[in-house]
Amino acid sequence: MPAPRTIWRRSPSSSACPRPLACGWRSWRAGQRGFGLYSAGTAVTMLATMALAAAGFGQSPRLVRLGGLFQRASIITGFTWLTALSARALQRAPATCSAKPPAP
Repeated sequence: MPAPRTIWRRSPSSSACPRPLACGWRSWRAGQRGFGLYSAGTAVTMLATMALAAAGFGQSPRLVRLGGLFQRASIITGFTWLTALSARALQRAPATCSAKPPAP
């Protein structure tokens, strides 16, 4: 018996939406309110634009012509958040620049 068709089943990037939300919650709890809000906003934006893209690809009369635009907006939002997350990780990484090998 095939699985029921839902928006989560049709959308390939639906598994990516909880990641910014979880990161936002963790940042918020760690006292980094700005990045927490940015991550939560990213999750909401990705979910909304992916739902609109799915409706457009599903031939909704008002959204047929905009489905690709909403899909691109969701992808750009996700990659921008991932870039910001990577930049934060690089800023926090310890500098390991050693010209000499460690002494035995």
